[in-house]
Amino acid sequence: MPKTSTSLLAAVLWLAAASASAHQPDVSSLTLVEQPLGRWMLQLNAPMTAFQHEVRITYGADSYASAEEFNQLLLEYLRAQIALRINNNDVTLGNGFVKLGHATTVVFELADFPEVVEEVWIKNHGFTNIRDSRSVFSIFKDGLDRDSFILNKENNFQFHLSLTE
Repeated sequence: MPKTSTSLLAAVLWLAAASASAHQPDVSSLTLVEQPLGRWMLQLNAPMTAFQHEVRITYGADSYASAEEFNQLLLEYLRAQIALRINNNDVTLGNGFVKLGHATTVVFELADFPEVVEEVWIKNHGFTNIRDSRSVFSIFKDGLDRDSFILNKENNFQFHLSLTE
């Protein structure tokens, strides 16, 4: 199986496992994924109830009347709560889309992403209003070990990683 297919398969399996925790609003996953042609995306998986809770706290209980309005508020909210730096340079959360469901997925295209990744710093304050919130952060890139890291209150929901050979 080609490396790209292997990476995509691994990512799909990881995301399926993450959706198994859909009943736990305090658990989410945040994954940085290398795509073909050197493109990158950031994927956030969490229970729908967790996203609804944060949107309602931030914008009000009656802030949306449709799924599309909710999606737009959610993307706006997450862009304000997630920060990503690669090699000490800010990376912009570009176009985003939401796949609503019991286990909801939010994906952002990443702009300004460097060709070589030496350091990653990420902050996700998206679920700080949820008691005991924690997010499993991982990177899917060909040639990189599949390690996971926990973002939680103890580390202020942020993590700094230096990548070495």
